[in-house]
Amino acid sequence: MTLTPDRTPGNPEKRDPRSDSSDAATGPDAADVSSDDELTLFDQLKDSNLDLTGHPLAKTFEALAAVPTGEPDTANEAVEAAVDSAESADDDETDDVHEAVPDDESTPSPHPLLSSEEWTDLSRFAPEVTTSLTALSGLKDGLRTFDRLMGPDDAITLIDGLEALSRVNEALSTLALAVCERVGTPTDYGAKTTKALIQDRLNITSREANRRTDMAKNLGGRVTLTGQPQAPLFPKVAD
Repeated sequence: MTLTPDRTPGNPEKRDPRSDSSDAATGPDAADVSSDDELTLFDQLKDSNLDLTGHPLAKTFEALAAVPTGEPDTANEAVEAAVDSAESADDDETDDVHEAVPDDESTPSPHPLLSSEEWTDLSRFAPEVTTSLTALSGLKDGLRTFDRLMGPDDAITLIDGLEALSRVNEALSTLALAVCERVGTPTDYGAKTTKALIQDRLNITSREANRRTDMAKNLGGRVTLTGQPQAPLFPKVAD
């Protein structure tokens, strides 16, 4: 939209009082005479071929500062560059974190019978077992290298303690096997029976596997058809 002044007879063309300053600004020293900071919105619109001379809102636009041209783009470019730099830094930090933390969270097993994955799972479910295995492995290494001094009385005492520990371990194994016998399915592990499962998994003889299975049936925990707990068939032996 272009507004033009009234040129009817009796009403001579009004001359913009700012024309002198505008003309001065177009000279060779325009950069020194005026700048976007000195211009008003009125002048800026006029330079854009939108002359508001004589318009009722002319004075309002004269009181408003000119809108900076070019600066928003420059600012946006600077902001975008800063954002890109920040995102690049975040990506680098993320890569460093991924490099520092291995994808495999499994902890190496100190015992050949357990894989690293099994050791990690066992440490989550029963940390008492993994803690005991680690401590006893340290004791074994200390006795083997004579770093842990032991006399004959100490040896007998250690044998008594290890026998007690062995019976606790056998009780734990019996309880765990009773649960597997009660709610597990051997076929899920590629075996026809629980006896065949532990024989192959633990690399034990058929006779030992049969003994452990019978112990689980007779000494392990039982439940009724409604899920109520029952005492073992031979409670004193189980204790």
